[in-house]
Amino acid sequence: MPVPRWSRPDTDKAGDLWLHKSTGAAASPFAPRKKVGYGWGIYNRITATGNIGGGPAGDLVARDTAGVLWLYLGKGDGTFAPRTRISGGWNEYQGIVSVGDFDRDGRPDLWGLSHGILRVYKGTGNRRAPFGPSEWIDNFSTTPETVF
Repeated sequence: MPVPRWSRPDTDKAGDLWLHKSTGAAASPFAPRKKVGYGWGIYNRITATGNIGGGPAGDLVARDTAGVLWLYLGKGDGTFAPRTRISGGWNEYQGIVSVGDFDRDGRPDLWGLSHGILRVYKGTGNRRAPFGPSEWIDNFSTTPETVF
């Protein structure tokens, strides 16, 4: 069975960003990590979203301690273009995660979990406004089986 081809970001205590690139092999799914940035310690959440900005590669979103969500467009070589502000108010979410194409429209979407309420932000394909308004999905605390 083939392994899905995806990569994931990781930061260390120094705030360095590491890329764990997919190999596609079940026996060793990730290549050795590669340092692709520094100064990422200012963020308390980072998630790889896939290509949300219409560029050549997968992108990242990162939330800073003030609750601002930032977009980093992937360049295709494991590095990223300078950040772009998406919006503020994201500190209400305990969890922010990319879920792939939740609504099957061809664009990656983002989920946020806030006090047991799960919301989806549907991808727009527009790098200047990559997500639409939030939509309620479910009350996670009472029916987790319908969410995951």
